[in-house]
Amino acid sequence: MKQAVANLIRSTIPRPIRNALRRPRSTVNRIIAKSQFMFGRSAELSLRRDWQLHCHPICVPEFSVFATDSVQRNEMDRFVRRCGNEMRLLDVGAHWGIFTLTALKYGGPTVRSVCIEPSPNAAKIMRWNLKLNGIGDQVKIIEAAAGQTTGHLQMLTTGAGGADYMVVPPEHRPDSVAIPQIDLTSLCASLEFVPTHLKMDIEGFEQEGLLGALEILRRHRPILFLELHGDLIRRRNRDPQAVLQILTDAGYAILYDEEQPVDLAQLASCGFNARLLGLPRAQASR
Repeated sequence: MKQAVANLIRSTIPRPIRNALRRPRSTVNRIIAKSQFMFGRSAELSLRRDWQLHCHPICVPEFSVFATDSVQRNEMDRFVRRCGNEMRLLDVGAHWGIFTLTALKYGGPTVRSVCIEPSPNAAKIMRWNLKLNGIGDQVKIIEAAAGQTTGHLQMLTTGAGGADYMVVPPEHRPDSVAIPQIDLTSLCASLEFVPTHLKMDIEGFEQEGLLGALEILRRHRPILFLELHGDLIRRRNRDPQAVLQILTDAGYAILYDEEQPVDLAQLASCGFNARLLGLPRAQASR
């Protein structure tokens, strides 16, 4: 009965309205930020000592954590250390583009990025962020979800309270929407794009995304920056350790940073929610 009522609500009340009512403060802040931008006001953030980033006002809370939160600041530092000339970034789950913007800042004008983002709202903000920072044809945006195969994927938008991320529901939902899905190997082949770096943050769909990128991992050996969402993976009745096994079988060492290998017991203690670095074993052993 409870599930039937929930499905009735989901079928009759549009999800954007329910998202807005669920987190009214976030919704109000979103309206204010959009109004500011409509009247020509963008935001400027000091994310690092040598970087003043221009962005849409909506992005301020999400982007600021890379300066104020120690875990995410360390993640950004680790990424910056591996940016370089001729970098080719496959930015999967690009969201508002913070890692692509970072690569272009610290890698230089020869960097190229292909951004995969399933949320139309997030992709729209990302395009504005690129424009505000004077970035043009260095970046290609693909509005799709990354998965094991090409087709369509049923997803839910998280709305203002969830910063427009899209997630795969653990069960059938009448309020989900069909999003184009691509496998990364086929996409890169079609674009003749050979990634040197692969960043993946896809909200619990890591297993499917990596399976669709296996040929890239085995053939091109990109440096991998992976956000592992153990809680979301388990909600879909899958095992987070399967994600690690995919990388191990593909010849990758999985690390917390450049010198600290992943400890499964430690990873389990935090629910397999972690920001990880994947290096080809030959490179990791240097």
